[in-house]
Amino acid sequence: MAFQLGIHESSANELLAMGRDSLPDLPLLVKISDLTGKPLGWFLDQDGDSFPAGTRLVHSIGSGEDLAFSLPDGLAGMSVEPNEQLLYLRASGDMGFGVQGGDYILAVEVPVTPMSVTKNEVYLIGSKLGFELRNCVAQSPLRASFSSFDGKHTLVLKPTIAEADRRDSNFLEDCLGEGMHHFSQVLYVIKAAKNIPRDGGAYLFIS
Repeated sequence: MAFQLGIHESSANELLAMGRDSLPDLPLLVKISDLTGKPLGWFLDQDGDSFPAGTRLVHSIGSGEDLAFSLPDGLAGMSVEPNEQLLYLRASGDMGFGVQGGDYILAVEVPVTPMSVTKNEVYLIGSKLGFELRNCVAQSPLRASFSSFDGKHTLVLKPTIAEADRRDSNFLEDCLGEGMHHFSQVLYVIKAAKNIPRDGGAYLFIS
């Protein structure tokens, strides 16, 4: 096992002696996962209490295995609380905003109200027609608008009642797409290797 993991025998013995409340660092855990054919979630408690420091469990939207990521503080300029559930969607095709099939979209669910969204942030919306990305182009306490990448289509989140002075209004989720079942703010996009630019555009990608 030590040879297959690329570690010294003494380190392998320490690994075998670890109790169920201890885990190796994340790079070694990934090697063990590959060696055993088990997903990372198989080794980790679902509540994340035994994760290596700074590691978060990211749940799949729909079918798919949970992933473990070591994420920086202040993710994408917003504060992600430890109790907030991080989610990911693997794009099945081009979705605009530079997202291509095979890319991983990391997001956090937010309440479906105009006060919970931020102008110029991108949101992932799941409806009867599937998943799509929309940019919040306008936001006020009672209304928010989300534009497609090409700017040709706009979805609107608006109150169900006409009284503009009411702040406890229910909001029409149907305006975000028929049968809407998911609404989250995009934090990161992890590019699939096949989608990394290999021409002059690569400079813009990494700069």
